[in-house]
Amino acid sequence: MRISIIIFSILVFSACPDEPSSNNNDENNTIFNPSNGTTNKNNTTKGPNNNNGTTNNKGTTPTNGGSDDGKDYGAGCDGIVCEDVDQRCVRGSCINKSFKIACFEAQDLGVLDITQTKTASGDTKGFADSLSFECSQTENGFSGPENAIQFQLSADANVKIDLSSTSPIDWAMDLRTNCHDPSTSVLCQDPETLSFPGKAGETYTIVVEPRSGIDEGTFNLDFEFTASLCSPAGSYSCDGDNLTRCVAGGAAVQNLACPAGCSDAACIGNTCSEPIVVTASTTFSGDSAAYTNVLDFGAQPTCSPDAVSGISSPGSEVILSLPNLTAGQKVVVDTSMNDENDNAIFVLETCSDQDSCLAGVDLGEKLDWDVPSNGDYFIVIDKITNNPKTFNYIVDIQ
Repeated sequence: MRISIIIFSILVFSACPDEPSSNNNDENNTIFNPSNGTTNKNNTTKGPNNNNGTTNNKGTTPTNGGSDDGKDYGAGCDGIVCEDVDQRCVRGSCINKSFKIACFEAQDLGVLDITQTKTASGDTKGFADSLSFECSQTENGFSGPENAIQFQLSADANVKIDLSSTSPIDWAMDLRTNCHDPSTSVLCQDPETLSFPGKAGETYTIVVEPRSGIDEGTFNLDFEFTASLCSPAGSYSCDGDNLTRCVAGGAAVQNLACPAGCSDAACIGNTCSEPIVVTASTTFSGDSAAYTNVLDFGAQPTCSPDAVSGISSPGSEVILSLPNLTAGQKVVVDTSMNDENDNAIFVLETCSDQDSCLAGVDLGEKLDWDVPSNGDYFIVIDKITNNPKTFNYIVDIQ
């Protein structure tokens, strides 16, 4: 009997390994998480727990921002595993999956008819703080939960959106063309009114968020539309011999008088390549606002009467071409009559502010110039100030 017991004990003892296999060595697979100063095992990275969940290292490291549903829930979640299966990582923190994410739960209003007003309602209760706002003064943006409303326009229009709420909340709004990407923000601000020039076919998302994370509540968005008269805002076009500019976000057209016609969405005389050609005495009048600022003679001493320092000319200019002049002719340019601009007048052989001037004046705004030799010349009438007004030029070739 004693011999049998000893043999049985030896067999049992030899069947047990002396120590765990290296493949199960938890110490070799421990990872330090610098975000919260903790370590964990099994090659997973623990995420912060915002809902008092217990740590249990369930699951494996997912892609797409730490989610297990293939969706991207914001920066800071790559490689993070939420230890509770009822949580997911949103912007670097683990929160309960019951919280809705604004961009994935956006209310779609469809295509809005710009001939009618529209009211939409929303509620931030039950939503997570999943987005950052470009207009926030803090590094991580506003801290409240967001709600998102998506829409398109039936035609180009100026859009005004007014936010109202019965909740005593300080709201912020961010208008985007891609809900997930703050860099696509069209307009982001605290005031609870947004106005912008909208384009038909573009998908817009208005994200609404309380500034404070402790606030949540309902809100209404009232949409008003004014049909665009032109597009895009700020663009120029020719209307006969005059120039038009699209202003007020496309809600209005500004008419600008060109002194010698309009070509390729610019007044003639706006560039060196298409100057106003003057072959005889004449008078010009028009709007300085129709011209742009390309040339500035402040760095050319030869362009001033004292030949010591140039004449700074940051305003718009009108460029004249005087071909086939002969030596001994006199050219008189008078910009002082019925003209409210501060003008300077320059004579050049080539149309450039990098070359020397043959003459230049600003005081008195009148040029008397004797043609030195046969040839083609340019006269640039420039503005000393950037305050464009209507102009009147008299050119006399004697």
